[in-house]
Amino acid sequence: MLKSVIGILISIILFLIGIVISIVEDFSTDTYWIGIIMVSIGLTSTGVFIAGKIKNWF
Repeated sequence: MLKSVIGILISIILFLIGIVISIVEDFSTDTYWIGIIMVSIGLTSTGVFIAGKIKNWF
């Protein structure tokens, strides 16, 4: 239970950091694309953790 909650929190933090990087950086820089990748990884891992929690409930 605790591992899932920690995983969800880390995923959400990764997602939020990616959003901040994407907003602050210019479109043409590499850092912007790293931010986009962080957003996608954060969303994917959050979805996986939440799907795993829902699957365990039923």
